[in-house]
Amino acid sequence: MRFTSFADLNFSQWEPMWLDYAGDRRSELSRELNEITFSRLQTQTSELQGLAAWHEEPVGFAHFFFHPSTWSRTQECYLQDIYVSPSARGTGIGRNLILEVAKTAREQDCTVLHWRTRSANIKAQAMYEKIARRLDYVEFEIGLG
Repeated sequence: MRFTSFADLNFSQWEPMWLDYAGDRRSELSRELNEITFSRLQTQTSELQGLAAWHEEPVGFAHFFFHPSTWSRTQECYLQDIYVSPSARGTGIGRNLILEVAKTAREQDCTVLHWRTRSANIKAQAMYEKIARRLDYVEFEIGLG
């Protein structure tokens, strides 16, 4: 298994994984939005960054970004999306993707790596609890667009 930046990934490799990850929210994604998102991930100057996991072919990804924090003097890292292909689940790729993002965040002097998951995603939560501390927050959202 190896990890690379999105510069080594092409759209046709990423998009099927992205659409599978989107699941029931897939209808919210247009081809144009997918192309914009992928372009952001490939652009070294974009705030949105990505890592691709490879095992002969791409089998997963992590999308993340750095942001300022009111709770520390440095920044934090938010893991926005993490995906592992169904055929590669249970092999440690998800765990290693998170740890690779954590390594990148440490190199940027971040104090925290944080993310969210759906409450029904019990399998992923079991793995997350082995490497991270579960927080007791409830999330709210107001759609603005």
